[in-house]
Amino acid sequence: MTSIDWNRIDDREFVYLTADLLRKMGFVDLLVQGTGPDGGLDLIATELVSFAVQGQQPFKWGIQCKFSANGTRMSVNDSEIRDVTGILTSDRYSTHDLRGYMVVTNRSVVQNVVERLRGINRTSAFRTAYLDGHDLQQRLAEHPDVVEKYFGEVKTVARKLGVPIAICQLLDSQYMVEIQVKANLGNSPVVTLEALLDTGAELSVLPKRVVDQLGVVGYYEQQIEYASGELFEAVSCFVDIRLMEGQWLNSQVLILDTDIAMLGQDFLKHFTVLIDANEGIAKLWSND
Repeated sequence: MTSIDWNRIDDREFVYLTADLLRKMGFVDLLVQGTGPDGGLDLIATELVSFAVQGQQPFKWGIQCKFSANGTRMSVNDSEIRDVTGILTSDRYSTHDLRGYMVVTNRSVVQNVVERLRGINRTSAFRTAYLDGHDLQQRLAEHPDVVEKYFGEVKTVARKLGVPIAICQLLDSQYMVEIQVKANLGNSPVVTLEALLDTGAELSVLPKRVVDQLGVVGYYEQQIEYASGELFEAVSCFVDIRLMEGQWLNSQVLILDTDIAMLGQDFLKHFTVLIDANEGIAKLWSND
């Protein structure tokens, strides 16, 4: 069985882990519910149930996630399973047409809870189910990519680094981040624009229109070599760049007639960059 160190995630991340796992198990239309009153649902998920004549029919579950960093050494007890029918029929969830209630936990489930869920099956129109810590770990063992996403080395390193200064979204196979640029002398305007993370470039690049807007004059001429080996003459200048709300860094940039800025090694050397291919994001932490 896969060994899980539950200390690597918190209760909110456990909700997203549950959503990812259920999606792997064939559930569709996963809806993570926002923070609400204690005792509310954490997820809404649709299971496609097969019938001999009708084919696959949707069955909507309201799901509560119960997490503990101690895993199966802790239990879900009867006091944590409140008015299930009342929750499913409340105004907050009435538009979802829920037909079942499910508990997903990394803890064990005491017998009183099992009996309580069976009683709901007998006395109401709703069905119930639960996935306890032992079952959960067996399911996770079948989906190592989910385990890697939440408990892998990148996750561990990111936690040690603390709160990132910027999170870059994947756009057309490239990671983009919002930056601010200003001249390093005088009362300069501040220009906000998107930039591509280009770890293969030595210098950063700014569009000529942005440099003109800042009133900066390019005065460093240098030869730049394309990947093809072709050389061309380029003009560069010094400007101040920062990630949103971060520290201003004086950077030498190339001035090119392009529509997009690019952050090269000269700027990115000040940051630790971790890319999570599963989530389609890159996170940057300041090294300064």
